[in-house]
Amino acid sequence: MKFIAIVMAGGKGERLKINVEKPLLPLGDKPIIRRVIDVLKEVPSICKIVVAVSPHTPNTKLSLSSLKDISILETDGLSYHEDLKKAVKLLGAGPFLIVSADLPFLSSKIINFIIEKYLDYKKPALTVMAPLSEFLKYDLTPTSIIKVSDKDLVPCGINIIDGEKIDEPYIDEAILIMNEFEVCFNINTISDYLKSLKYLNKLF
Repeated sequence: MKFIAIVMAGGKGERLKINVEKPLLPLGDKPIIRRVIDVLKEVPSICKIVVAVSPHTPNTKLSLSSLKDISILETDGLSYHEDLKKAVKLLGAGPFLIVSADLPFLSSKIINFIIEKYLDYKKPALTVMAPLSEFLKYDLTPTSIIKVSDKDLVPCGINIIDGEKIDEPYIDEAILIMNEFEVCFNINTISDYLKSLKYLNKLF
């Protein structure tokens, strides 16, 4: 099965409180969105990469416009979920791998594992979540906290969905709980960004 990857890069990034669009934050020798794109290129089951931008991220659109191996799709910038829904509907039938642009430490191994689990679960959608305790351990800022079976979980910004189900009021989904640092580390605040720089120095 082949997947279309959608990189969500249209958010305001208000919690960062800096004058740089979040996808373009430099991390090492490239901006964080390029790190995400480069990892997706290494996944054999991904046949196409689409970056969803919005009026909030014009510089991101401009920065990526010269890349020939990705497509750019414009959404309205209303909210993450509204932009995701519009992107899926514009692209047609899936399945789609949805990834936030602020996950700089993802690896192709992690993405392959998530895709394998989606195929194993045989449900139209999958959401990756991590225990809140993992975020607290690394002193990271969770995007939101959801109670699932008395567990405090944090959505990691990675989903898979069958595009044909996008307009249904309820979509049966599997929840994949992962403890790996790579899925927890999304950059929401300047503190998260500074921690990402320190972590990068440890890796190299």
